[in-house]
Amino acid sequence: MNVTKNLTSQAEKTTTENLISLAVLALITPLPLVILALFSTGCAGGTSGTKGAARQYFSTEFNKWIAGEESDVSTFLSGIYKAPIGFDIRSIVKVKPTGIAVPLEVSANRPDDFETWPAYKINVAIEWESQAGSPMEKVTTYILTWNPHKQEWYAKEDR
Repeated sequence: MNVTKNLTSQAEKTTTENLISLAVLALITPLPLVILALFSTGCAGGTSGTKGAARQYFSTEFNKWIAGEESDVSTFLSGIYKAPIGFDIRSIVKVKPTGIAVPLEVSANRPDDFETWPAYKINVAIEWESQAGSPMEKVTTYILTWNPHKQEWYAKEDR
């Protein structure tokens, strides 16, 4: 009961924070962009751990990487190549969560309900600029695992 109450409280807090952010955005942004923001964030409430939420999280993190920001989905290639110039999610498939797809501290102290956590295998084509300046593509697989207790995603490249 306490866990449910805490999760409900967290969800209400997140919804309130989203509404405040959208109100501030409305004051400083032209109307079409505000409408776009409403449809891309406001409609996703209550979808934590779903396939749609996994896609949204992954896309957000990948766009951070493209922009040169720190990201949960940057690969081991990020040290070799420049930031990617594009990506295309080819598939998202529900899988069983595994200990190798979550941080070590979570894997070492798995809660009893770990096997029920939502997890997805994502195949994504990453577009890079080659040294010659032409585009090149590499398909990479990631595992995304949703931690319902901490309300956060874990992203791990599946090599």
